[in-house]
Amino acid sequence: MDLLTQQLIPCLQNFYRQYNKIPPMRIFIKFYNTANKQPITSLDLYKLFPEQPMHQLCRQAGLPEPSSCI
Repeated sequence: MDLLTQQLIPCLQNFYRQYNKIPPMRIFIKFYNTANKQPITSLDLYKLFPEQPMHQLCRQAGLPEPSSCI
């Protein structure tokens, strides 16, 4: 697991704890970028997780699958 993935998982878990739902990718990227100095884009997520980035990220974070994945 690379460093970016190690930062993404706790951020997604934090979002889920705060809002009790899985965000769409666009909302998650904004949430991540406000909390971190190195911004990411959707292309960065697709490089890490080529198919259904939010679905794969939720699986690794131990969270429920999102209802709609992009």
